[in-house]
Amino acid sequence: MGWNYELIEYINRDIIDRTITFDGQRARIKPNYDANGKFLPDVHNMAPKILVPYALNQNVVMGSEDPIDPSGFESYVVPKVKKRKKGKATEEWRYDFSFLPSKSNKAKTRVDLATYLDEPSLKILPGRGEFKASEAGVAAGATGIANQSINDE
Repeated sequence: MGWNYELIEYINRDIIDRTITFDGQRARIKPNYDANGKFLPDVHNMAPKILVPYALNQNVVMGSEDPIDPSGFESYVVPKVKKRKKGKATEEWRYDFSFLPSKSNKAKTRVDLATYLDEPSLKILPGRGEFKASEAGVAAGATGIANQSINDE
């Protein structure tokens, strides 16, 4: 990676490879657990400390977000950092490192809407698919830049 930042260790709580994307670059995070849930002590995933919010938000366990407090959710990739009290690090880890195998989850969103709304007839429909550039309603222009206005000269 071409980043010159302080490096910290990240724990992948799953058995599959995960990634963190920042500034167009990807950091590959290898699994820290085998298929039986046994911790692999020889796996060390080092990446810049600046990636902490991206690691948490890009590897969310679907359906785990608290509908009232969006900051409360589980993530497959967590940084290995200590809790801080009054600006000083404690001996307690900030995040849970326990094995969290990926499973087929009925939730298609970060918040499990069926549980939150408690409506038996609720149906969560899949999205319409990928956004198409042709639907943007903006002319590409001679330079090929799609975000220029049609009236720009």
